[in-house]
Amino acid sequence: MDSHSTNDESCMTELVSECCCITAATPPYRIIHANAAWCRATGYSQEAVIGRTCKFLQGPETCARTLQIMHEALVAMQPIAVRLINYRRDGTPFVNDLTIVPIRDSVNSPPTHFLGTLREQSLAVPPPIWPQHSSSSASEPFVPTQLQEALQREMPHPQLITERVPPFKVIHVNPAWCQLSGYPAEHLIGRPYTVLHGPQTERDLPLRLEEAFRNGSRYSCKATLSTASQQPFQA
Repeated sequence: MDSHSTNDESCMTELVSECCCITAATPPYRIIHANAAWCRATGYSQEAVIGRTCKFLQGPETCARTLQIMHEALVAMQPIAVRLINYRRDGTPFVNDLTIVPIRDSVNSPPTHFLGTLREQSLAVPPPIWPQHSSSSASEPFVPTQLQEALQREMPHPQLITERVPPFKVIHVNPAWCQLSGYPAEHLIGRPYTVLHGPQTERDLPLRLEEAFRNGSRYSCKATLSTASQQPFQA
């Protein structure tokens, strides 16, 4: 990814309310950009984090096993979603539902960067505990969420995942979806799913989908969406 496209990605993260940072795609995964929301959440200025790794967010209660699983996903250049305890600049701990997705210049190209999205949760809901596979009473907190499982089961057919709350921003699209829609993943992540709607999209589609979202129920339908070049396609 050249400097121009990296700047475009950095500008995009400033337009979303999510706490986002962008790192290099190769070890040690140094931060190249952190948006204002991410800086407010962590207490660090952009100047203080650029060029550093995210290790400064770790502390005594950060789960080593979770970090290992996250590192393995980065090495494999796969998306990952985990929950872990991080620390702000002032030392205050917080629960972070972290999603990391690779950024590519095109569908078939290798990742050039990673986009990390920080979502703070209440400390009153601690990370779940690893299942015990031994007689040891020690346990480590880790959250293998349904989202993580969905991301790990990369589907051959187009797959798009959004947040569970309005405006239902896109947090993951697989290469098959990018190929179908003509959008690179970095142009969709962080934006409402309605970015895919066009002039021929059924008028009542948002109402039907969002009702299903709110109810947490399955919903199947055919919809006319719009590609990046504003051509209609069926999904």
